[in-house]
Amino acid sequence: MAEEIWTQTDGQIDGSVQSVGTAASLRCTGEALRRRNEQIRIVAVEPSESPVLSLGQPGAHKRAISYLIGWANVPRLFAANICPCCNA
Repeated sequence: MAEEIWTQTDGQIDGSVQSVGTAASLRCTGEALRRRNEQIRIVAVEPSESPVLSLGQPGAHKRAISYLIGWANVPRLFAANICPCCNA
């Protein structure tokens, strides 16, 4: 995905925003874009009802709020050093 983003923007990209499910796409895309430009901002978006990544506070639910996002725990593949979080 990172190669496609880079190509379609001709490398003129300041950041990438993605929701977090397993965090695989976010991590791989973020790492690949950062290899091309260390200044690119990568932002993870999570539901405000379950700010697990940003605040460590899962919602009252035990499963995803929306399809594959908003889990009650931090995904194993999430890399906080690659991106900050943003509640939606």
